[in-house]
Amino acid sequence: MIKRLYLIMILLFGVGLNQTVIAAGLKQPMQELNVAYKAFNEAQNNQDASKALTAMYNATLNSKKHLPSQLAQLRADDEQIKVYRLMLDMLLVDIDEAKKLVDANRLLDAKKNLGKIDAIKNQGHQKFK
Repeated sequence: MIKRLYLIMILLFGVGLNQTVIAAGLKQPMQELNVAYKAFNEAQNNQDASKALTAMYNATLNSKKHLPSQLAQLRADDEQIKVYRLMLDMLLVDIDEAKKLVDANRLLDAKKNLGKIDAIKNQGHQKFK
């Protein structure tokens, strides 16, 4: 009986630790995304904007490797996981569009994409944070 209780406690601790590791794994790229987002918003030239957008893109790609803690226990084909990944894909597309505009020396037009990017980020935070 005690062995069984001990085993259950270890199992529950492992699940809790797994959730913490998953959440921590997602926290870093999300912080990087926010820092790069602010850098892009404050960029005064194409070079700084391009650097920030590249960092945003890479942080978003890294975010795809992790799941929010509330999705971690779901099956890989669960609809919520598909929505989460779709939102990250949409974010990648909008970042890529902004990067193309910056590369074409259209920084002001690229900054107009911030509204789309911000909307996707906010929607993701509401749904998955």
